[in-house]
Amino acid sequence: MSTQLDPERAAHDARQLLDERVNVVRRLATASADAERAREAAEQADRDFASTYREATQAGWTEAELRKIGIPAPKRRVPGRPRKQPAKAGTAQTEQGDNQNQ
Repeated sequence: MSTQLDPERAAHDARQLLDERVNVVRRLATASADAERAREAAEQADRDFASTYREATQAGWTEAELRKIGIPAPKRRVPGRPRKQPAKAGTAQTEQGDNQNQ
């Protein structure tokens, strides 16, 4: 009985094993791309929802009314005008001190 290794058969077997691994990587890459597209679509949907929710509140709907009809507040708000920053305590004291010294 001969136990000689047939180079062609060995190459064929190795190629099959590699093909299986390559196919898994191909499916993995596809799944990764699908997941990324889904994340981007979900982020866009969240932005659209937040924007439309803001339109509803600007049109006079209150958060309580919207909640009562089954529409929750968005998890993320659409950026609007920057809020006015309160005066810093140190700045007000400095200005008062400067006025008293004059």
